[in-house]
Order: sequence, then C-alpha cells, then structure tokens
Amino acid sequence: MLSAAAYSAVLLQAVMAADVVVDWDIGYITVNRDGYFTRRAIGANGELPIPPIRATVGDTIYLNVRNSLDKSTSVHAHGLFQRDNSFMDGPAMVTQCGIPPGESFTY
Repeated sequence: MLSAAAYSAVLLQAVMAADVVVDWDIGYITVNRDGYFTRRAIGANGELPIPPIRATVGDTIYLNVRNSLDKSTSVHAHGLFQRDNSFMDGPAMVTQCGIPPGESFTY
C-alpha cells in the first residue's frame, strides 16, 4: 500500500503532466557549417540542428511531422521510451513506413 506522501506524489505528477505538441516541417536547407562551402542539408522548420523538444517526465509528446522532401522520410529519437509503439520509431521501411513526400504523420 502506498503511503499518503507517495500517493500524493503520484497524483501530483499525473495532474502536472502536459500534452506537448510540436510541429516540424522536414525539408532541405542550405548550410555552411565549416565556413568554406555551402551545401544542401535536411533540417526541421528551416533549422539545423533541429529545434529541441522540451518536455517533463510524465508529459505526452505529439510530434506532427510534415515531409517537404522529395523522398520518403521518418523520425528517430534517442532518449524516448517507445513503450507499446516501437513501430513508430526507426528508419523508414525497417520499423515503420516512411512519410511520403508532401504528406504528414503524427508521432
């Protein structure tokens, strides 16, 4: 049986949990990382490195991805537990189908 303090802590965490909604538009950008040559790279929302996702333990993250590339893509993240949904985490055509060009997918 949980003590009153432990029960309160569990209840407080559940009440404090939030839905974190993030929108990424994956597309080509031009970068000059070394200061000598520009080249095409893949970024999110026109940025590289990609924008961070800020969340707290217990939050639910909804990542809305729009594929603006000319080929299928997917998103793979380190540091997230993919409990009961590992089919949504990995390289395209290995653990999930890719997001077709011009289409969107919510993780």
